[in-house]
Amino acid sequence: MLPPTAPLPLMIPNTYNTLFSASQIAHVDNITAPVMILIGEDDLRVAPGQGIGFYHAIKGRGSGNATGTGTGDATGKETGTEKEKRKGIVEMLSFPGESHAVDRVEAARVLFEATRDWFKVFAEGC
Repeated sequence: MLPPTAPLPLMIPNTYNTLFSASQIAHVDNITAPVMILIGEDDLRVAPGQGIGFYHAIKGRGSGNATGTGTGDATGKETGTEKEKRKGIVEMLSFPGESHAVDRVEAARVLFEATRDWFKVFAEGC
């Protein structure tokens, strides 16, 4: 009789590395644009914990004094310092009872208004 073998791993390291490198969390240090995260608490496609973790990862890299408006340099281009100031600007809205597509009337209204207000603040001057 053959000795029992260990179960095969669910994911081999090469597969994990490939998937991780394609994940947004792997690139969180490069995020300089303001981010709004919308979470349906009953989402079956993306676990709400992933969005919450992404929120904390972005927030933890911020300077804490960003205003959302950058002055740039004399050419109008944003400088590296201005980009650094914008790191960590993130807002998260969570919708109880909603799935991946937030589609109940009241939640959709809140989502629409929050998104509109977000762009009023951060798209100014574009």
